[in-house]
Amino acid sequence: MKNIRVPALRIEQGKGRALFSFAVNGKDIHSFATISRASRNDSQLIGYQRPEVMSHITEIKNYLEADNPMIPNALVIAFNDSVKFPLPLKIVALVI
Repeated sequence: MKNIRVPALRIEQGKGRALFSFAVNGKDIHSFATISRASRNDSQLIGYQRPEVMSHITEIKNYLEADNPMIPNALVIAFNDSVKFPLPLKIVALVI
């Protein structure tokens, strides 16, 4: 997978916890993120996202393929250790 480099804003939220805000083309998200579907293993909850509803996915797909789509909401993505934030500045480059 090729690296994606985008400007990112580092936000300190509590001691030792940083959040990063950045923008990417929605069509690129699938190249660096997956969906962790919620399920149970014995009594332990695994994953986060509820199972998909195909009618909702179709509606979203149709909207995103329209002439001028926009997603005004943020997406929350939890990254693993492969994502690097190489510069210790408030505005940094995110390498995915």
